[in-house]
Amino acid sequence: MKTKLIIFCLLLVQFGFAQQNRDGSVFSAEAAEEIFIHYNAPLLIPGESLYYKVYNLINANHQKSDISKIVNVKLLKSNGDVVFHHILNLEEGASYSDYLIPADLPSGIYSLIGYTNWMKNHGLKGIFDSKILIINPYLKNADENISISEEQKSSGFTNNELSAESDFQINLNKDIFDRREKIEVSLLGDLDVLEQADFSVSVRKVEEVPGLQTVSSKNLDKDQVNDFQVKFIPEMRGRILSGKIENKNNTVLDKDLSVAYFVPNSPEKFRVFETSKDGSFKFVLQEPIKDEKAYLKVIDDSDYDYQILIDSSLIDYEVKQAGKVVIPNSVKNEIEQRAIYNQIQQSYLAKKADAVVNKNSKGNFFGDKAMLYDLDNYTRFSTVPEVFVEIIQFASFKKEGDMFIPNIRTYNTETDFGNPPLLIIDGVVILDYNTFYYMDAKLIEKIYVVRDKYFYGPEVYQGIILVETVKVDTPAFSADHSLEMIPTEPIKDYYSPDYSTAEKRAELSRIPDYRSQLFWSPELSANKFEFFTSDIIGTFQIKIEGFQKNGEAISLEKTFQVRD
Repeated sequence: MKTKLIIFCLLLVQFGFAQQNRDGSVFSAEAAEEIFIHYNAPLLIPGESLYYKVYNLINANHQKSDISKIVNVKLLKSNGDVVFHHILNLEEGASYSDYLIPADLPSGIYSLIGYTNWMKNHGLKGIFDSKILIINPYLKNADENISISEEQKSSGFTNNELSAESDFQINLNKDIFDRREKIEVSLLGDLDVLEQADFSVSVRKVEEVPGLQTVSSKNLDKDQVNDFQVKFIPEMRGRILSGKIENKNNTVLDKDLSVAYFVPNSPEKFRVFETSKDGSFKFVLQEPIKDEKAYLKVIDDSDYDYQILIDSSLIDYEVKQAGKVVIPNSVKNEIEQRAIYNQIQQSYLAKKADAVVNKNSKGNFFGDKAMLYDLDNYTRFSTVPEVFVEIIQFASFKKEGDMFIPNIRTYNTETDFGNPPLLIIDGVVILDYNTFYYMDAKLIEKIYVVRDKYFYGPEVYQGIILVETVKVDTPAFSADHSLEMIPTEPIKDYYSPDYSTAEKRAELSRIPDYRSQLFWSPELSANKFEFFTSDIIGTFQIKIEGFQKNGEAISLEKTFQVRD
């Protein structure tokens, strides 16, 4: 079985790479990936959001990669400590998210990095690493690389030198605007190329510290990777969870095992996977992870005491150090004013919140094959055996020793092997059937019964019984390992105020608008867009980053004024 599984994985990997390597070089350096992240600001303070979009590219030509479907984004301190770790699902080689800078994050020069699991095969040479300056006026500065000067002259790190050459231009309806006025933007150039391109837009007040810049996509190098060695498989279908099962008594394993993955109160997340004979496993979790807690349970009727060891997801990466930053005292005062504006913005957050886009769940893993019994539609009984006798068809209990085991009469009785059904209560796989037999039936809302023989992973079940309760408490269960999962970043629609009509202006007239970030759109579907200025005056910058279908970078900038 292990040999067949390895062959299948190799075939799957080759099939996934076919589009990337038409010359047949499946595992060559031409499959190496590189990350580019367009983020909104090189300087942030508490109360502001870091908005970013990730582009996963083929290193050799910068066309978007369809190899990896998972990307990791982290914000690191200068010593390598992790501030946040986001995991995103890539769709057509791109994804996006955001992070609100907390009030307790100290001033410092932080590294924003992005990478895929596949990049580990060439030493993470395609990793994205850019510096972000965070100034916290609420905390005393303890970073020796950041200093305040009485002089007006400032200095800071530069992530890149922007190339001025471009086949496209940003065009505005005018160059000077009033507060809360509409700005209409159009992109000039080959519209057919723009329609097939993927780019993101940030509109933000120009930073108070001169010299600070975000990274331009024009500065990415198309370097040839020569030391590509396949040791890590790509996350082509979803997040990979790998590890090994061992006996606590050090008995050598020599059999395939079945492992259940489950999340309490989420029966649709239930999965069964198979290990190799030495206990090692690699699971692919295709659905986005929404829960921070999940569990693994070895399904085995032996007396072995198992422990599950999960492979570390840490990467061996040394943070690149940035130079020193000198901030003029006058800029310090502007940053303090900016912090006050952020506090006011936060107080009206309920009216200005971003909206999470909810994607429909695929439902229970067994589809629409179940007979559903909503117990509120029947006479209520106090015990589960009574419910099964009076309500549930084609199912009963049989006693074996001290255990009352559910039994389902399948459609084809000739292939009834006498195996028990798969029993799940509120998303938890239950192996102690007496837990269900002696349950208070008044706490049960619904019972699903699947009469088909069910092959889940290596296990054969004589049907399925899935129970949903009123969820007073999660049912008692045992697990061999608990998982602290990093939820997948959700897709959002980002807030942008609309002052286009008198009615809308009147509605928002009493709400202050102190946005430094006027507009952020990670996905533009047209060559035209619009947004409104805020109550803040000064110089603002439109910055567009992205890639054409052929891999050529798009990097555009344009400034405008908002007057008093």
